[in-house]
Amino acid sequence: MRLQYIILFITSLMFFTSCDEVKVIDNEETNTNSNLVEITKTQFDANDMALGKLEEKSFSESIKCNGNIMARPSGIAKISPSVSGFVKSINVCFGQRIEANQVLFELSGNEFIEIQQDFAETASQLNNAKSEYDRINELFNEKIGTEKELISAKSKYKTLNAKYISLKMKLEIIGISPAKVENGDFYDSFVIKSPISGSISEINVSLGQNASTNDVLAQVIDNSMFYLKISIFERDINKLKIGQEVKFNLSGSNEDMTAVLSSIGKVVNYESKTIDCYASINDLKAANFVNNAFAQVEIMGKENNKKAISEDAIIKADGKFYLLVLKNKTNENFIFEKTEVEIGQTINGYTEILNKESFNDILTKGAYYINVE
Repeated sequence: MRLQYIILFITSLMFFTSCDEVKVIDNEETNTNSNLVEITKTQFDANDMALGKLEEKSFSESIKCNGNIMARPSGIAKISPSVSGFVKSINVCFGQRIEANQVLFELSGNEFIEIQQDFAETASQLNNAKSEYDRINELFNEKIGTEKELISAKSKYKTLNAKYISLKMKLEIIGISPAKVENGDFYDSFVIKSPISGSISEINVSLGQNASTNDVLAQVIDNSMFYLKISIFERDINKLKIGQEVKFNLSGSNEDMTAVLSSIGKVVNYESKTIDCYASINDLKAANFVNNAFAQVEIMGKENNKKAISEDAIIKADGKFYLLVLKNKTNENFIFEKTEVEIGQTINGYTEILNKESFNDILTKGAYYINVE
């Protein structure tokens, strides 16, 4: 163990001794450019430094923004009862996968029973009104009945018929047979089914609770109907076209997933100054997507070849960026000039250089050993 510490100490000493050989040439000593940096050949070799040139690399004019995983309007269902009642049973649980028309809840209550009673009574009254209308109409045709009696009978029949049709539709919406109720075979409860397949994301009731038609008992989300909602700043909206490739990753994940821009919004949110756009996710099985999950998004634009250098060649000092460009070389040392540059995107280890002028023999490896501040 002691031998290992000795070896580590010697190695560190050699490294710092090597680094100390880097010399920033002082203007007062040389009356020359203070941006010059001298590196001995020993230090250059010891730190495995290397020279290189600007290269042509492909960069895309991408837009980076934020987004959320959302269910399409047809992929989310908020379940409410068609009539009020108390909850007799709950047949599902949070996160459960269900199919369309699967029973979620069973309800009962006075309002449900009264609708059945009203329908059965209306059906009976309608039969009587129809018979009376037919009889008076026949008498009127034989010049025996009066027109006033006919109008009164017809009005009563039509009113009851309208009520009958309305109550029948209510029973059908609830999901019970109007024919059985009309025959006096009443139901003591009714069930609520899911209109779509998906997963239960909310359950908002308990057994015995009275549920009104305004209450959302549950929410179902169809996992196959997720898409990516993207917030684009107004200044970038003209850079977008339907069909552009979109890359995104979820919070806490570095794995890129892809989508295709499918819709560009037309309304600006005045609080965030953004426009909502939407992209279709290519592989919905690529991750365990959940509704409203945050995503970091990059919309890929047109690709262009631009001047670039390895990101290891760039030195940052005082909030600016520099390259070390070779000015002179001898058998003993290298003289580099610290040259300020403007940088753009960094992709796959290469950083875009925005300067118009070209540079030869740039220190591309080992620049991080040098303090140029």
